[in-house]
Amino acid sequence: MQPTLTPATMLAGTVILLGPTASAAVIFDNTLNGTGSVDPDQTATFALKESKGRGFAFDVDQGFSLTLSSLKVGLYAKNGNATGSIEVVLYELDSSFAQVQSLGSETFSNLSVLENGSFIDLTFDQLDDLTLQGGTAYGIKITNSTSNGNDIRGIQSTSNMVAGTNVTWGSYVRANDGEWHLNNAAQLGQLNGTMAASVVPGPAAAMTLLVGVGGLARRRRR
Repeated sequence: MQPTLTPATMLAGTVILLGPTASAAVIFDNTLNGTGSVDPDQTATFALKESKGRGFAFDVDQGFSLTLSSLKVGLYAKNGNATGSIEVVLYELDSSFAQVQSLGSETFSNLSVLENGSFIDLTFDQLDDLTLQGGTAYGIKITNSTSNGNDIRGIQSTSNMVAGTNVTWGSYVRANDGEWHLNNAAQLGQLNGTMAASVVPGPAAAMTLLVGVGGLARRRRR
């Protein structure tokens, strides 16, 4: 026996087809996908210790949402190989990319940082639970503290920062004494996440679906 398709089940199936689609994406990248130079003698470097953090600001385009998955950063230890910690903080910003509030943070401990530099992948286990909404500005900032007193520093890639799809570049930022300032701070690395389209049928589309399903049901009863 063929299953009976009711208007409700047909409409439900149609709505599922129109639901959000998600795809993994590179949000920003200036590491040449992890192949750029990390030689601290050949590239610009910058302090990350304590309140001297670095970061960047961006908009999620209207009609989309974003969850973060990982951050790739170039790091080196100034005074010999070191073991250190990196803190990543996520902010919601206003339209001028000024700091509004902290949405969450995540600390990565016991990182092995080399004196001659390397790219280090930080995979989010806490910040990936937050959904970044379309039409809103956000900022990422990283700072560090070290377990042995060595100064872990960031490495500025020589390539330009490239933005992915459905995000709009904001600005580089610098944290002085814990405050968030816009300026030409050093470029940080590669931010990855999952982008989803926030497509929901509007009232007119939903009514059209109902009318179409109702007409099909009447034809089946004849």
